[in-house]
Amino acid sequence: VTTPPLQHTSPHHRRKGTAVDDLASEVEKLPYHKRRTIRSVAGSLGVSPSTVFKLIAKKFLVPHTNSLLPYLTEENQLSRLLYAASEVERLPGGGWVFKDGYDVIHLDEKWFYMTEGSLRVYCTQEELEDDERKRTRRVQSKLHIEKVMFLSAVARPRFDANGNCTFDGKIGIWPFVRVVLAQRNSVHRDAGTPEIKNITVDAETYMNSFLTEVLPAISDKWPDAHGEIFIQHDGAPSHFKDENEDWLLAAAIFSNVRQLNLKLKYQAPNSPDTNILDLGFFRSLQSLQFQQEPATTTVGLMNNVRRAFDEYDPKLLNRAFITHQDCMGQIIEEKGGNDYSISHMGKDRLEREGQLPVQLPVGDAAWIVLEETLLLP
Repeated sequence: VTTPPLQHTSPHHRRKGTAVDDLASEVEKLPYHKRRTIRSVAGSLGVSPSTVFKLIAKKFLVPHTNSLLPYLTEENQLSRLLYAASEVERLPGGGWVFKDGYDVIHLDEKWFYMTEGSLRVYCTQEELEDDERKRTRRVQSKLHIEKVMFLSAVARPRFDANGNCTFDGKIGIWPFVRVVLAQRNSVHRDAGTPEIKNITVDAETYMNSFLTEVLPAISDKWPDAHGEIFIQHDGAPSHFKDENEDWLLAAAIFSNVRQLNLKLKYQAPNSPDTNILDLGFFRSLQSLQFQQEPATTTVGLMNNVRRAFDEYDPKLLNRAFITHQDCMGQIIEEKGGNDYSISHMGKDRLEREGQLPVQLPVGDAAWIVLEETLLLP
């Protein structure tokens, strides 16, 4: 009796020679938790990691990042839909578009960190072998990297017919810090040495910053002599409301001095995609900050953030307002949901060609939702 050959149990032997396109189709059958790494994909398919590399090189597989989104209640979705609908207006000659946003100032706070927890740089092999110790970064605790909270205010930049920037839209950025004197000696400083400490941002702190820093900056930089300015911030407990007495008094005084009417505008709950700062400005600003010479002190951190803010390209900020309009259309189509992807419009190319639109039209799908929900502007 002839003994049959042993059957190899290793999946690598069973999958040898399988066509690349067949493997790609089998990847779609795998659950997402088995697609986290190249090795996990290879093990699930029964092939070697080098085979998965080939799938990636031939664009059969592409990396995809899945980010967590805020959970939305029915009330949240309705608020988002109403907010997006309020951004729609009718053109004098007919047609519906999203508002240009030239009369809105977006306010928000953000923590800026001294350094990143994980820093990726490109080095030569010689650098890795000879200079590893010089690039070592150390902190007392990775959970407590030194940081400062900033309040930022931005508006939509403006350009003349030749594309020259006449208003960069950068109202200002201010840290929530205070200077205190060290009460005792330590290895780092002597008693009595001035130190910079973070301030807890409560309602009083936020209002004081708005009155003493944001309003004067708006008065100095706003390009219009008349009209309305909408101040948009979120519904955080520290943020003031329409009925706040300090706000009403400050708005009245501002109106008498600058002949500009200040009004409050609230972004929808759990909706960072309705705020220009959260939509992309803060992320790119922090990227610019990390490209500066690394800071070793709180003062250095604040200087780096301010320098990044001053150097921020107004054209990039202007594109963020176009993205905001696109998000409004997506929110309407999703009936207030946030399960959508931002459209790729090629804004850089359109800007080079002088065809970047000021206002986006309301799409057919979004208009149908507005009609069905009776949220016509």
